[in-house]
Amino acid sequence: MGFGFVQPIVIGALLAEGLPEQPGMIQVETLAELGRRLEIDAFPLAPTARLEIGSLLALLSHAIQRRARIPVFQPARVLMARNGTGDGSLKGTLIAPYAHAQATFDSLELAARSLSAILHAVEAGQADGALQDAVAAAEAFARRYREPGESGVTSDRILSAAVKARVPFVRLVGNVHAFGHGHKSRWLMGTFTDHTPQLAAQIARNKAATSSLLAANGLPVARNLLATSAETAVRAAQSLGYPVVVKPIDKDNGVGVHAGLLRDEQVERCARDALELGGQLLVEAFQPGRDYRLSVQDGRVIKAIERLAGAVVGNGTDSIRGLIALQHEDPTAKRRNRERGKTGLGLDAEALELLAEAALDADSIPAAGQRVVLRRRSNVSTGGTTRLVERIHPDNRKLAEDAALALRLDVAGVDLILPDIEVSWRASGGIVCEVNAQPQLGERDTPGLYGQFLASLLGGDGRIASALVIATDRSDSRREEWMHAIRHGPGIAVVEDGRVRIDGETHADFAGDIVAATRSALLSQKVHALLVVASPAELLRSALPADRFDTVLVESWAARDGQEPAEADAGYLFHMLRHHVRGQWTFRGDGRFGKLMAGYASAANTRETARTDQ
Repeated sequence: MGFGFVQPIVIGALLAEGLPEQPGMIQVETLAELGRRLEIDAFPLAPTARLEIGSLLALLSHAIQRRARIPVFQPARVLMARNGTGDGSLKGTLIAPYAHAQATFDSLELAARSLSAILHAVEAGQADGALQDAVAAAEAFARRYREPGESGVTSDRILSAAVKARVPFVRLVGNVHAFGHGHKSRWLMGTFTDHTPQLAAQIARNKAATSSLLAANGLPVARNLLATSAETAVRAAQSLGYPVVVKPIDKDNGVGVHAGLLRDEQVERCARDALELGGQLLVEAFQPGRDYRLSVQDGRVIKAIERLAGAVVGNGTDSIRGLIALQHEDPTAKRRNRERGKTGLGLDAEALELLAEAALDADSIPAAGQRVVLRRRSNVSTGGTTRLVERIHPDNRKLAEDAALALRLDVAGVDLILPDIEVSWRASGGIVCEVNAQPQLGERDTPGLYGQFLASLLGGDGRIASALVIATDRSDSRREEWMHAIRHGPGIAVVEDGRVRIDGETHADFAGDIVAATRSALLSQKVHALLVVASPAELLRSALPADRFDTVLVESWAARDGQEPAEADAGYLFHMLRHHVRGQWTFRGDGRFGKLMAGYASAANTRETARTDQ
């Protein structure tokens, strides 16, 4: 960690050679178009592009990673950039945050190659070719690294909320992250938590089992029958009575769901389509009403939305075909479809069938404000939309909370079909349609919801008391004094020389690797406070082992001046550390290194005070 980044960093050299002294109009326009294509808000295009190559490289690398939904939340930075020897070169130190190290390296290489090609283009055709290659390479990168589906979108939003709230996190394995430190830490994979029962998640994934368990708890569900073939699905529909719903019993996000079916031939066709996904089918009696999703965390509804099936709204001028094309051009829709790997609404067989039922076709021109439904189900993943619901009848709120409790889920998305969520289901009728054990909460209409979700999960920011001791002389006589820096009881982890001791007992040994040792301590639920003891040389070699310390104690003695860093290295170390200390600095001793660090701290504090006064 270091230099104000909220994620781990890689540090390397930047060397740009043979750059044009001043880019021409072709290069400037091509870079502007590249920034637009990759949705970069502020792409610097000053005439002295040679001096801004670091910013261009950093922003482009960051945009490439974000298109792949890699959770890197700050662009890289170039420090100490300086002109070379008059040969059009630029040298500097590149500091780049990463979530996936190889992805960061690959994105930097791709960004450098793309910038080089554009800046060296001498004609419009060459520049356009370089632009197309850059965009194609960015898309190929996204296909390689992007995690598909809603789970990746949810994880990205939770991590983004953690960054905003300064909640520490670390990737464990795959898409599983640990949030918080020590005994306050929790694990998440999307909205799956380390407290989500495996049995509950398995039952929730099986729609037939979910319905059976909810009914056993006295909760309202649709009458349903299992089917293993198109023929048995038709017989089940005839037995239940039309209209019906056909759905696979174990698919999420509305995959394979066909609602409002009215005839045997529809059921047979849709059942065959659904069976291609594998498994069994559930045929349900159709429940008229509106589709609501209530998100429940720890037994309490935290959000409710109404979900509307995919549709177009007439403007009195464009045909249905034209309205779909306009919808595809909407920037928000484009971004959402790219995030989820979807293509949005289209004139497929389902849409054409619904149009025929409404006595319309693709070339019909709906009146202004007329809503033409093109999907039988209301999932966002199939082109649906949502609206936030703020007024909920207490009985309906309790129904959702009881459904989550019946499945023993700590986090759940409970789908209710009701005539009106403001009217009690006991009076109007209604059912629990499904329960999702790993719901996407969404925050377009509820900014800050993921932050609230994390705060509730962790009981705050998930941090424990922490202190850093920077000392060349690590005499045992002062060890007890260092322990007082964190003022804590049992559960103290001490990291030193790559070893971890918890309450005086050896916990792990990482053979001198201070970063790995600190990570181990912060992952342990036995740990309530952390003390890291390191020499200046160790920190210069590895950077900081944690993202924040409450206090820093610098011990420096004149007798050890020969073992302490030079002035330039002391300055580098201070700037690496300064944004990662939220409490006080303490300086002890008469050494040169300590005096330098105290001077830097005093100067930085003076500058901060001046800015605050202004």
